[in-house]
Amino acid sequence: LEGRRIAVERRLAPDLPWIPLDERLLSQALRLLIDNAVEAMPAGGRLSLEIAPEPQGLRLTVRDTGAGIPPEDLPYLFDPFFSSKPSGTGMGLTKVHQVVDDHHGDIQVNSTVGQGTEVNIRLPRWQVR
Repeated sequence: LEGRRIAVERRLAPDLPWIPLDERLLSQALRLLIDNAVEAMPAGGRLSLEIAPEPQGLRLTVRDTGAGIPPEDLPYLFDPFFSSKPSGTGMGLTKVHQVVDDHHGDIQVNSTVGQGTEVNIRLPRWQVR
């Protein structure tokens, strides 16, 4: 990402809770979010990745200083085939949402046009039933 003038900031909290997850699927989802963030910063910027504990589990945050998402697009981000990109398929964020849902998690997107986007994924601790 240095060649694209994107500074990467990583924050990994100590003492994270154990969370049951499919590493391959969650890695794919995070990669899709990172790819979107990079595409939103063609002139460079800052990409922040954070993992922090929360009372119910943990929170993964991907934040960028890119173009941001127009407010009118936010309700449709996870809809299949919705894309604001000319060459986009509209399946990337749909896949991310499905992976988070399969892990009984929650995903929220906050964005401001011209300032960037923040995606928060919350994953629950292991529940014994």
